[in-house]
Amino acid sequence: MIPKKNKGSALIVVIMVMAVMTILGATILNISLSQTKQASYEDKRIQAHYLARSGAEATLSAWKNATSNNKPNGSCSTIYLNNLNQFVNVESSNMIGKFDVIITKPDGVTTIITSVGNVGNVIQTTTVTITTVITEITYTPGPTVSGDSLKWYDSKSGQASVGNHTTGDRGVTVLVSNPGLKLVHGLVDYQADTINFTTDIWNFKYPLTLNAGMVIFNTTIDTNRNGSNDGRLILQVLPSAGVTRADQIDKTVKWGRIEYNSQWYYFQNNTTILTDNAFNSLEKIPITDPNFPGSSKQQISSYSIKWS
Repeated sequence: MIPKKNKGSALIVVIMVMAVMTILGATILNISLSQTKQASYEDKRIQAHYLARSGAEATLSAWKNATSNNKPNGSCSTIYLNNLNQFVNVESSNMIGKFDVIITKPDGVTTIITSVGNVGNVIQTTTVTITTVITEITYTPGPTVSGDSLKWYDSKSGQASVGNHTTGDRGVTVLVSNPGLKLVHGLVDYQADTINFTTDIWNFKYPLTLNAGMVIFNTTIDTNRNGSNDGRLILQVLPSAGVTRADQIDKTVKWGRIEYNSQWYYFQNNTTILTDNAFNSLEKIPITDPNFPGSSKQQISSYSIKWS
């Protein structure tokens, strides 16, 4: 037989063990519930973020496509996302979340798109700040098309699209605009009658070949921003858009014309530019030359876009 004294001790031990197990069980349950709640919150936060982003991107696209005197402004109707991943403008019982967008103009050159995503009362906000930039560039008569629309580069990052890019049309002036042109992923080759750079070129790592009859730089180039001395411009004369000089003997040879720092130069096929000082070694085109293009100026509007 177990002495009464030992029986009491055993009972106390059993009670203590049960108490500890109860506390541990409650703690584990609380941790599990907390993690589940946290995971659920994180899922809703991510969904709300992407809803807000979707609203901002759709509104920005509509804003870009609108004419300058018909840009959207003010509040947009609430858009709902249902469990079929469909965006609708009427709330229903199978709604996952929603977003609201408001467009404001704090001044004459700035437009702010604020998109608020909401999933289960979890809110995320995406803001797009659009700043209108007026740039004075050398005017080139004839039809124009943007390099962005030709997929020559990404309009958000300025990253050039690797490969050979042509317009497929004659008499086209291609404008390469904001936010500048960056070359970091591979060789790039552009071809058009006229290529008009309205913003900087950041030639980080690979050569940029320009096949044209006329090239215009309205701002500076930087072929060595990464410090590796391997960036370069290669100028090729597009025969169909090149010019013949009055003093040349072989009339079949075509010359390209290039403007840099408000000075016009001739360039021959396979001309390589390593730094902006290399333009000084090119032959200047005097104003009295019949091929001097002139320097008529025009103002163009472009947009600087910042996401936050």
